Amino acid sequence: MISPLVNLHYNWRQYRLANIYKLEHSWQVCSMRGALNDRFDAEQRRIFINDGDVHAAFYIYTEGEDRPNYIYTETEIGLGANKTWLYNENELVGSAADFTVYVPLEIMNLQQYEVIGLIDFYKLAGKNYKIITI
Repeated sequence: MISPLVNLHYNWRQYRLANIYKLEHSWQVCSMRGALNDRFDAEQRRIFINDGDVHAAFYIYTEGEDRPNYIYTETEIGLGANKTWLYNENELVGSAADFTVYVPLEIMNLQQYEVIGLIDFYKLAGKNYKIITI
């Protein structure tokens, strides 16, 4: 007769422990990394987080616009011209990822949506991220 009550108490206790665990972790890198590794890679702990790649915008002009930025050929770079890297819109300041999460490929193949959901739960509002498989 008491079996349903025991099951109800067990489920409540598991739910309570899960909520306490969530409250013990925050958006900070070390805390988020720990939560991700605890959940998805407890033994090897291969998931890590780095700062995002942000670059200042660099514009290229034609000779007719009479502006200072030009593209050089490979031989001109060998002669002393500066290398100029071109970035897409997602890699520029203000639109790039604020942090990058590196996750092993086998985890992403099996639990992609769970990983994204956990990152979304812990990240600050307005922060962007990208996930790179390793």
